[in-house]
Amino acid sequence: MIGGVLELAQEGRSLGLAHGFACIYDHHTEIGRVPLDDLTAVLLTAHQITLTKPVLSALMERGIPLI
Repeated sequence: MIGGVLELAQEGRSLGLAHGFACIYDHHTEIGRVPLDDLTAVLLTAHQITLTKPVLSALMERGIPLI
């Protein structure tokens, strides 16, 4: 997924960072991961999403917008 947009649309999901990947969790269970270098944006469309500080920092360092 080069140049992809990651959309988090389900309530209660969380986004973390692991070894250069954005990891999506549902109730502490990893349900997916995407290489940060493949992302052009992260879109949050759910009202309740949790983001870790490391993933926020990694997105900012790479200039990936969080919308």
